[in-house]
Amino acid sequence: DSWRDRLILIPKEIKQNLLSNYRGISSSLVRSLVAIADVNADKNVADLTLPEWESLFRAWQIWLTCIEKKEFYPHIEEKGYALTPQPPEGEQESCSPLPKGEGLGVREVITNDFCDRYYSQQTGQVAFQQLRQQISQSLQNQLAKLTIKENEFVDRLKLSTQADDFRNKADLLMAHLQLWKIGIKDIKLTDFHSGESVRIPLDPTLNAQQNAQSFYKKHQKQKRAALAIAPLLESVQQEIAYLEQVSTAVSLLEQNELPALREIRAELAQQGYLKVTAEYAPRTKTNNKGGKNKSNRTKQEEIPDCHRFTTPNGFEVWVGRNNYQNDLISFRIAGEYDLWLHAQEISGSHVLLRLPAGAIADDQDLQVAANYAAYYSRARQSDQVPVVCTIPKYVFKPKGAKPGMVVYTHEKIIWGQPTKLRSE
Repeated sequence: DSWRDRLILIPKEIKQNLLSNYRGISSSLVRSLVAIADVNADKNVADLTLPEWESLFRAWQIWLTCIEKKEFYPHIEEKGYALTPQPPEGEQESCSPLPKGEGLGVREVITNDFCDRYYSQQTGQVAFQQLRQQISQSLQNQLAKLTIKENEFVDRLKLSTQADDFRNKADLLMAHLQLWKIGIKDIKLTDFHSGESVRIPLDPTLNAQQNAQSFYKKHQKQKRAALAIAPLLESVQQEIAYLEQVSTAVSLLEQNELPALREIRAELAQQGYLKVTAEYAPRTKTNNKGGKNKSNRTKQEEIPDCHRFTTPNGFEVWVGRNNYQNDLISFRIAGEYDLWLHAQEISGSHVLLRLPAGAIADDQDLQVAANYAAYYSRARQSDQVPVVCTIPKYVFKPKGAKPGMVVYTHEKIIWGQPTKLRSE
C-alpha cells in the first residue's frame, strides 16, 4: 500500500511516475515491468484497477529480487541495450542472466558475448546505411540518364509521325503539277481526304516534281527513323522498369536485412550498373563437358531468406526481398499447387502462396496474400492496390530479361489492402 501510495501521489501515467519516483529506473526497465504485469504503460495511475496494481507489484518484487541476487538479463533494444529482470519476449532461449559476483570468469564471457552482439549490430546498421546510400545514389543517377534518353526518343518518335504528312503533300504536288509556276515559294491545294485547303511550302529553286520527290524522301527518312527508334525506346523503358524494381526493393528493406541488400549489390554489379569488387563479385556457374550448367543444388538447398508469413488457414506466404529471391521463388521454388501474386504494373516483390497438394485457398487466404503483395510494392502507402494472381506455370521470363522481370497470363485481379498490414 505504501508503494502504491507513493506512485499515485501525482496523477500521471504509470510509466512517468515509476521513472520520477525511483532512481536507477530506466525507460527500458519500465517497459519490461509493465510488459510482465500486462499493464498499459500510458494508463493514468488513477485509472489502474486493484488487480493491475497487484500484478505490477509482483513484477516490482521480481525486479527487487534480481537486484538482491544480482541476476539480470541483457538484451538489445531498438535504440540501445538494457538490463531487465526477465528475458524479453522471444529471447528467452537466447538470453542468459548475468551471474553473481563469484563466477567472474563466466560473467565476463557473457558480458563480452553480449557486447559483441551489440556492437556487431551497430556496425551492421552503419554498413547497411552506407551500402543503401551507395546503391540508391547509383540507381538515381542511372534513372536520371535513362529518363533523359527516353524523352529524347519520345520526341524523335513524335517527329516521325510527320511522315504521312510529307507523303500527302508529295501526292498533292504530283496531282497538281500544272499549277506550279517558276519561283513560287508555296502553293495552296485541297486535301484529298479532308477536303480542306492545305498550304505547302516549296523550294523555289526546284520544280514541282522535284519538290514532290523531296517530300517523298523526307517521308522515307521519317519512316526509317520510326522503325529504328521504336526498339531503342522499348529497351530504355524496360531498363527503367528494371531499375525502378530494384529501387523499390532497396527502399523496402529494413536495417537488419543487410544480406539481402548485399545480394542486390551483387546483382547490380553483375548487370554492369556498379563496379565489381571482390566482396560483391557474382558467383559464376561452371559447365560440364556436355555444355550444360552443372549444379547439384536441389530446391531444398536453394531456400531463400525471404519474408514468410501465415494466412488465417495456416498456409505460408513467401515474399522475395530482392530480384534474386524473386526469381528463385517464382521459377525454382514454386510448385504446381501454389499461387503467384504481384502488384499489377507496379514494381514490387514476387509473392508465393504455398499450397499443399489438394488444398484450396479461400477468399480470406487470397486477400492476405494480396495484402502482402501490395505492402511489398511501390504502392505501399495506397489504400487499395490491384494485385494479379495466377499459377506459377503461367509466369514466364522473356529471353534476355533482367533478374526479377517477368510476364504472366491467365491472371485475375485481387485488390490488396496494404493499410491493414501497416496498422498491425
